[in-house]
Amino acid sequence: MSGKQMSRWFGALLFIVGCIVGAVAGSMVSFYAVGSTIVDNWVNNQTSYTQSHVLALRQLRAGETGEVLNMLEEQLDQDIVSLLPNRYEEFRITDRTQARVQQTLQAAKDYREEFPREKTGKIIEKEVDQAFSLME
Repeated sequence: MSGKQMSRWFGALLFIVGCIVGAVAGSMVSFYAVGSTIVDNWVNNQTSYTQSHVLALRQLRAGETGEVLNMLEEQLDQDIVSLLPNRYEEFRITDRTQARVQQTLQAAKDYREEFPREKTGKIIEKEVDQAFSLME
């Protein structure tokens, strides 16, 4: 092999190795960025849930059951709406999770039939009804 051919071969090999290293590094950075975003969203959601639980517990201890019921009813409506398929349709949801969504919506629907909401906004009421209609 001549020096010129060896130089080309070595250059091609370096190019291939560079592509592989770049792809691996890019994948790792992407994985870290996506993973960090998911974890950040989860932690942020957990702080909201924790704050609302602390508030509910304080109100219950103060005997303000009506306020707690109203807050929990509002959270339930928001949770029901978050289970609408258009909120997650671009992601693959396992059959197990889809079954849990159906069970959860059924439990919420049963609760709403037993304890109808006295006051809601028209938009949220429409979305809750839409979520329940998907079960029929």
